[in-house]
Amino acid sequence: MKKIVFFSDIDFANSPQPRAEIRRDVVEEYAAQYRLNKQAMPPPDLFQAGKVYLIADGMHRISAMQLAKLKGAMFEVHTGNKGKSNFEDRTYGSAES
Repeated sequence: MKKIVFFSDIDFANSPQPRAEIRRDVVEEYAAQYRLNKQAMPPPDLFQAGKVYLIADGMHRISAMQLAKLKGAMFEVHTGNKGKSNFEDRTYGSAES
């Protein structure tokens, strides 16, 4: 479901992070787009784990939103936690995916 979530409710430290690093140039480019239109890109995905949210997808977009000084944004929110996340339960490139 789509839902507005404040960044203060996201548990960044315990969210799965599939990328080795965040590309600053990408974040800055996205931030420029968010300054012009708060819904410039598809909403990032979060898992709701109790009262906090874990990032499932969209770390560059979320970093860009913060750089653009947004306090929160529209997210696609899924029920679950990082133990049920795509990153841990799915083998990419397999015949099943």
